[in-house]
Amino acid sequence: MIKKLKSLREKKWAQILLIPFAFIYGWVIEMRNFCYHWRIFKTISFPVPIIAIGNITAGGTGKTPFTLFLLELLKSDFGRIVVISRGYGRESRGVRVVSDGQGAILRAVEGGDEPVMIARKCLNVPVIVAERRSKGIQTALEKFKPDLILLDDAFQHRQVARNCDIVLINQHYPLHQAHLLPRGNLREHVRNLSRADMVVITNSDGHPETTELKFLNRHFRGEIFTCRNHDDGLVDMWHKQTGDISHLAGEKAIVFAAIAEPEQFKNLLLAHDIAIADFLAFPDHHAYKKEDLADIYQRAKSRQCRYIITTEKDLVKIEKGVFQEINLVAVSLKISMPDMQKFRKYLLRYIDIN
Repeated sequence: MIKKLKSLREKKWAQILLIPFAFIYGWVIEMRNFCYHWRIFKTISFPVPIIAIGNITAGGTGKTPFTLFLLELLKSDFGRIVVISRGYGRESRGVRVVSDGQGAILRAVEGGDEPVMIARKCLNVPVIVAERRSKGIQTALEKFKPDLILLDDAFQHRQVARNCDIVLINQHYPLHQAHLLPRGNLREHVRNLSRADMVVITNSDGHPETTELKFLNRHFRGEIFTCRNHDDGLVDMWHKQTGDISHLAGEKAIVFAAIAEPEQFKNLLLAHDIAIADFLAFPDHHAYKKEDLADIYQRAKSRQCRYIITTEKDLVKIEKGVFQEINLVAVSLKISMPDMQKFRKYLLRYIDIN
């Protein structure tokens, strides 16, 4: 469905056809924001600092790597940090404790691929999923007594009051050329960035386009930071380091991924001279079926590949040994930020930590 919508948007006639639907969608979102702004819809406050990480577009900005970055950055300032997410792609409902921070972790089908990935990489961090984040926060307060809560994908989830709103923007997809859903991938009008406290441009080369910066500065008056993803080695089924990605240079491999922007992942591998024999892109948060995995295995075997490569987000959905003798590895990603200490200083101001 997502692939069909993306291909549809590329056609001029479809762009015209989708204008009224985008207008209706935008009107509904603006009415909702109006109700929150004038307190017709109530927000719920909690006795714990909350940082919300979100975006203004539909997917592909790197919220999960950024959440991991924040956990590392703030771990010395807070005794216990809890991550709360909606848990896209899971089959369960309601509040579920994905990880209690002591080792027990739900499967991706119950907890969602991204929350389970965070739980496996940060074994001492409690992770909770809940459609209604307020109920997830209440569970966190009762069970874990957190010093800080990271609220994943929550810029549009306005029911919960927060100390700081961080909005991520992918440099590869300029906002000044974007349109509202379903015509484009904007979740709401760019002018609503005025609600944010900080904006971070992800996948950045450190030099955002002048046109884009001017456009952002018209709608957002706060601090703008940049960061980029880079590979942090290869990992096994439990996200333990198994070597450097450079070891795969020249190796023929089958690659699969179910992420919002698979081409970025493909380009990363090509930059390391990995010979991609076949690249399979599935819809974001795709739940792999037996036939999907059997197809991947047969492709690798018929092309005599020694490796099957995927993302860490996809790795959590694969059972051990499913590809038999062929090595399954995932590329670990890590965020680097040029002004990291300045970013940390600004962030702590919002949550009253000196």
